[in-house]
Amino acid sequence: SLRESEHLLAGMQYAIEHKVDAFISFYCSGGMDVKGNLFSLQKGMGTVILAMNMLKRKNILNVGVLSSKTTGGLFVNTFINDFLWAESKDSTSNLLFAGKRVSAGVRSSDKEEMPSDYGYGQALTRNGMLDGCFENRLEIKDKLSALIKVVTKKAETQAKKETSNVTIDKSLSA
Repeated sequence: SLRESEHLLAGMQYAIEHKVDAFISFYCSGGMDVKGNLFSLQKGMGTVILAMNMLKRKNILNVGVLSSKTTGGLFVNTFINDFLWAESKDSTSNLLFAGKRVSAGVRSSDKEEMPSDYGYGQALTRNGMLDGCFENRLEIKDKLSALIKVVTKKAETQAKKETSNVTIDKSLSA
């Protein structure tokens, strides 16, 4: 239902109205409630996806950080992020939609054993599902701040707006 997403949607609306540089989502949910009905789940997922697309249209960088198992409709929303990180590389919890047992059942035809680190942050980064993992929670702020500055070129843009004491000879530009 939309009630499950109301804080996320309110944050996105604030980001759009105040023209922020980036919107950071921390995913730590077991998923959206499917007890209501299928239409409720679809409406919640669709609304969040539309809001994320509005962030993109406004050139607001969208960064997601997975901090625990993320399932259901919430899992679908993670793939709209511009960047997706795991909160900790040493996380011993599965960050994927389904665990080893369910995924192994799906793969039962190939008879391969699931890797021991299946679904963990390091494995997801190694296999290209995530952009990276943080060593610990203490480095999240610094690394995301640096990433946002590089991607949005904020420092460069601000430098261009500053007045300069350098003059350029017009005859040099042909």
